[in-house]
Amino acid sequence: MATIIQVCGLPRSGTAWVSTLLNINNDCCASHELAAYDPNWRTTLSKWTKSLFVADCSTTGFLPGGRILRSRPIALVRDRVEAFESAMNLTHEWDFKGWSLLVEAFDNWLKEVEAPQFEFDELFTEESATAIWELCFARRPTELEAAKIRGLIKMNVQVQDAKNIMRLTPERATTLRNLLTPCHSD
Repeated sequence: MATIIQVCGLPRSGTAWVSTLLNINNDCCASHELAAYDPNWRTTLSKWTKSLFVADCSTTGFLPGGRILRSRPIALVRDRVEAFESAMNLTHEWDFKGWSLLVEAFDNWLKEVEAPQFEFDELFTEESATAIWELCFARRPTELEAAKIRGLIKMNVQVQDAKNIMRLTPERATTLRNLLTPCHSD
C-alpha cells in the first residue's frame, strides 16, 4: 500500500510547486488540485498503487470533505493578504467573505492536524525542498534528484528578483539580434 502524503495550503501558497517537487521522485505520483477536475479523486488516488508514495497537493485538502485520514500532512503557509492579492491577480474571482471562510477553515485545520509547516517566503530554497523531501520520503535526495531540485528552484519565477526577469515582448523576440542582446546589465 502506498504512503499517502497530503500537502495543503491556501491558493497561491506553493502547492503546485511542491507537487512538481515530489514528482521528481520516481517512486511518487503527485497530483495538484485533483479534486478540482476529478469528482472521483479519492478513487483515483487509491488506484495509484504502483507508486510507493501518492501525494495530493491542493488548496482544498484542509476542507472537511478534502481531508485524507491516515495521510502524512504538510502545511504550506503564506501571509493571508499576500495570498489573497496573488489569487486576485490570477483569477479576479475571489470575494473577501469567501476568502475569509477559506482562511478560517485552513487555520482550523492547522490547529487540528499536527502538520509540519513551511513558510512561502522560505519554500523555494534547497533547504526547504530537502526538508519536505525528507519528511515525505524518509531519506535525502540522491545526487540526481538534488540536481533536479536545484533546477526546479532556478526555474521558479516567484523566487527571482522581478526586475531581473527577462520578459519577452514581440519586439524583443522577433530577431536573432534581439535574442542575443542581454535584457539587463550586471
